[in-house]
Parts: sequence; C-alpha cells; structure tokens
Amino acid sequence: MDLSDFKASGHITIDAPPEVLYDFVADMPAMGEISPQCTGGEWRSDARGVGALFVGSNAIAERTWQAQMRVLVADRPREFAWENMGAVDWPDARPLVRWGYTFTPASGGTMVEETWRIVEIYDALAAMPEEHQAGLIGWVKESIEQTLANLKTNFES
Repeated sequence: MDLSDFKASGHITIDAPPEVLYDFVADMPAMGEISPQCTGGEWRSDARGVGALFVGSNAIAERTWQAQMRVLVADRPREFAWENMGAVDWPDARPLVRWGYTFTPASGGTMVEETWRIVEIYDALAAMPEEHQAGLIGWVKESIEQTLANLKTNFES
C-alpha cells in the first residue's frame, strides 16, 4: 500500500454551535468520553494552542498504551488538529499520524468532519501484511464513525 492509502474521514451534522463542539474536542482528555479507543489523557503543557503537548491514553481489548501528541492547528471554532508523535517512551519522537476536526456551520447545527492520515510509514506499519494494513484503515473508519455518533449523542441527548 502507498502512503496516500492510509487515510480515513467521516462527517456528521450536530445540533450545537461550532464553538461548543470545538471546545469539547480541543479539551483532549474529554475525547475519552466519546472515542472507542482513547480513554483520556493529560496535558503536558499549560498552553493549549499550536505546539501544546498531550499524552493520550488508549485501550483496545486487553492492550493499553500511551502516545505523545502535539497540537498542530488550534483555530477556534473552525479547526483543531494534532499529530501522534509515537509512544511516550519512544526516543525517536516524530509525526506519524495526523488527526483533525473541522467545524462548519450548517443547516441544523454544525457539520463536524474528523480526519485521520498516516504521515510517515513507520517500521511497525511497514512490517504489517497488506491485509492487516487494509484492516487498520477499515478499523479507523469505523472508529471515526463511532466517535462522531457519540459526539452527536453527547450534545443532542
């Protein structure tokens, strides 16, 4: 698979203002309330803008891990994005994956788009058989759909 194949996105309209949705997503520990993988985390810097550092806690079944995140875009209320820099204890921290949200006023509220893309094919990804790589992309697409549905439920219930 080519690097351009490693991307996924989804969108949903939510009956809430962009500022409110942006503030929720940009409070990264709150992602643990809506994500099927992220269980929370903590900020490593007082700043919350571009360059701010966050450690995300994640779990899938019995496997848990933490990853370093760095905020790339903090444009309230339009866009919030960050990059996964690898495992917390990884000495070769570098951008591997980019996650992002855009918030666009729409009829019925705000259209929220979540995006994911690999920015570097790292060793573990390259070593995966192609069918597992395709499975990863499918799993991320499902995760995005579930996260967006949970975000909608969180604000419309």
